[in-house]
Amino acid sequence: MKLALAYWRFFNFVLRRIVATGFMLIGLIVASSQARSLLPGGTVDVNGAPSGDLIFRILAVGLPLFVSVFGVFLFRAKPYYPQGLTRGPRHDT
Repeated sequence: MKLALAYWRFFNFVLRRIVATGFMLIGLIVASSQARSLLPGGTVDVNGAPSGDLIFRILAVGLPLFVSVFGVFLFRAKPYYPQGLTRGPRHDT
């Protein structure tokens, strides 16, 4: 039982702190690097050819921002423990 508890604590730490932080940082970096494509005359490479289509330009910035917001939600999520597994003396609520 202690091994299972250690696994879920490690899982929660990795998912909620490391993966979530990575999602936030990488999402913001990619969105900021593509932000200039929203300016008039901006283009985005689609299948190796530049495209000025507004939908592609919005998606190039919007999807990384969505990933970043998802990272914030992961960071704020409550830790998960399977039913029937006691968490020890510390109880997060």
